[in-house]
Amino acid sequence: MSEKRSRVLQDHRRRRKTLVPPLAELAAEVIEWENVHLPEHLWLGYLMRGGDVSDAATVFNQTCDILDSFYLPENEEVFLGYISDFGRIPPNRRVDALRQVSCDPTARRAFGDAFRAVVALYGGGPAEWLATQGAPEANRDLALETTRDLVVRLRGARSKQTIQGRMLGLNRLLKHERMFFSPHVVGPELQQGLASYPFTDADTAERVEQFVRVTMNMVFSQRRLTDWPSQFWKTNFTLFRCR
Repeated sequence: MSEKRSRVLQDHRRRRKTLVPPLAELAAEVIEWENVHLPEHLWLGYLMRGGDVSDAATVFNQTCDILDSFYLPENEEVFLGYISDFGRIPPNRRVDALRQVSCDPTARRAFGDAFRAVVALYGGGPAEWLATQGAPEANRDLALETTRDLVVRLRGARSKQTIQGRMLGLNRLLKHERMFFSPHVVGPELQQGLASYPFTDADTAERVEQFVRVTMNMVFSQRRLTDWPSQFWKTNFTLFRCR
């Protein structure tokens, strides 16, 4: 028992008589998940609808690899798949970006008819340029049904599917070397868990998911907010009736 306990606590730090876990070393603040974060995570939620983070990661990474060359970041930010990120692809390059995505056999799965119908509902939104051109009314029922489904899936800020969606963004930060972890925050076991997830035991998976949730909340809070979240909810008042 003592040996097991020592492994569990080895990445904690002692402050006088108190053992402090790694996540407590990170600054934390109350977030408005539903009002602000949820609308930004619509595409990530769409990719995670199948519930397979490995498959979603394959499509996500291939698509982001293509869009990286078109993306104009602020303050060296990385394209993380937030809806506002799509607005930072210059209008004169969007046709070429969408063409390259459509020509790639893996990336073309990123923007299915259902997702493109959804963004068509929000005129002037950052991702409206992804919408199917032509007669959007033909896909209206599909768009409304998909939007309802995404909101339900994303409403739980601590749900496994939501956290796994945020893990996709963390993967991009690590690839672009925009994030490095102190050994005081990420010990060997957590490092191994991050590298192996989701193929880990339940305890390790829980630690990884908690770490990802806190980390990506911090990353999001440091990005400049756009008016997309408020636009999303205001538009929904005209699209949906309360049941």
